[in-house]
Amino acid sequence: MDKIPVRDLIADFQMMERENWSYGADTRRGNVDCSGAFVWAYQQHGHSIYHGSNRMARVEVEKLIPIDQAVIVP
Repeated sequence: MDKIPVRDLIADFQMMERENWSYGADTRRGNVDCSGAFVWAYQQHGHSIYHGSNRMARVEVEKLIPIDQAVIVP
């Protein structure tokens, strides 16, 4: 399956922000936790991803960089 363009994921997250989605573990639309937002966004594009930020990092991220070595830009 093709990769999801970053701009498409950003658009999904912007939509969540515009609709004032709430942080929480409730599974109804509009209530997500941080990893749940990614799970939902991936589903919109026919993909799946593990739920849980630690699991995502261990399984999905190609190269983890320690925070003290990362260049963080807003």
